[in-house]
Amino acid sequence: MFLSALLIRLAASTLLYPYQLEPKRGHWDFGWETGQIAHSISSGRGFSAPIYGADEPTACMAPVYPYLLAGVFRVFGDFSRSSALAILSLNSLFSALTCFPLFHITRKVLGSRTAIWAGWAWAAYPFAIYFAAVRVWETCLTTFLLSLVLWFTLVLLDRTSLGLWAAYGGLWAVAALTNPATLIVLPALLAYIWFRTRGQGKLAMFLARGTVAGAAFLVLVTPWFVRNFRTFHHFVPFRDNLGLELWMGNNGDTSDVYIDWAHPAHNPAELHDLVTLGEITYFQRKKAQALEFIRTYPGFFLWVTARRFLFIWTGFWSLRQGFLANEPFEIPDVLFTTPITILMLIGMKRAWRAAGTATLPFLFCVALFPGISYLTHVEIHFRHPIDPEVVIFVVYALRRAGHP
Repeated sequence: MFLSALLIRLAASTLLYPYQLEPKRGHWDFGWETGQIAHSISSGRGFSAPIYGADEPTACMAPVYPYLLAGVFRVFGDFSRSSALAILSLNSLFSALTCFPLFHITRKVLGSRTAIWAGWAWAAYPFAIYFAAVRVWETCLTTFLLSLVLWFTLVLLDRTSLGLWAAYGGLWAVAALTNPATLIVLPALLAYIWFRTRGQGKLAMFLARGTVAGAAFLVLVTPWFVRNFRTFHHFVPFRDNLGLELWMGNNGDTSDVYIDWAHPAHNPAELHDLVTLGEITYFQRKKAQALEFIRTYPGFFLWVTARRFLFIWTGFWSLRQGFLANEPFEIPDVLFTTPITILMLIGMKRAWRAAGTATLPFLFCVALFPGISYLTHVEIHFRHPIDPEVVIFVVYALRRAGHP
């Protein structure tokens, strides 16, 4: 499964890598903010310059993937053909490696036969192939790490080694420093471990293990927190751009899923404000503007939140001619995503009947992870980190077709 998945993704990367090589705006299309920060690191200017024209230090991205891309740039050259092929190959590797945790978590909960089919389904899953071959972003790495977290969660139900708990905390730290949105699932998974193991010992023992995991987590994330405090003189735990993300989706414009004019990368006036005010103040202002808009138009906020929910699970945003001209894959995406979601829901029901609470970690990921996207703004890749769980439920629905 792994080798097939890897070869498919590498072949697609070889065909699609030229999309990264557009030189306009400082090679903006090569990884967007991630690419710009990686270029700054590679050039010796540190973790800064997330937007072409804004050269100050930043915390708008979590550090793992930009530093990974900076390492690629150091070896293969900034924004080069070789770098594009190298980073897309790494994305392909992360996506293919996801076969391992996906197989093991499925086998533990739903059996070996379902695990085999789920692994092969992931190898050929169109979105997994597409994101690995086209998008220079942390998407594939986050997907792999979240799947590993789920695997570790199930392993800890049977093994109580403090070393494993320390590794669990360390894995969560790496995931959070790659994409902080993964932390949305953490409380639910910890509660699940406690629920399933509460008969194996006292609460004090569970708290001791959790303390070990928490210590490992803090050891790994604290250097980034310290760097941010020393740089901005504010406590910035992972990223500082939530205000901008909130403003991007809550400004009254629903003509697209991504509103270009609201982002300083596409609007000179916004870029001027970012440079003049500084990153922290600018993002705080955007947050205030977004919250003011939500308070003023609560009905609109509920309506657009529902639209974002619909987009995550169907791919549908609009049938306006102008939108479809810019998003030619909108209708094919809807025709693929909607049946997948329906099958996922059927698979959830059948899996719950068959395995009961053992399916809760999968359900927590599917239910909780997209939550921040519903409230801020959506893009097509925002759901991908939970696609392994989606695939598991889809496969189970198909395998149990004809059964009550």
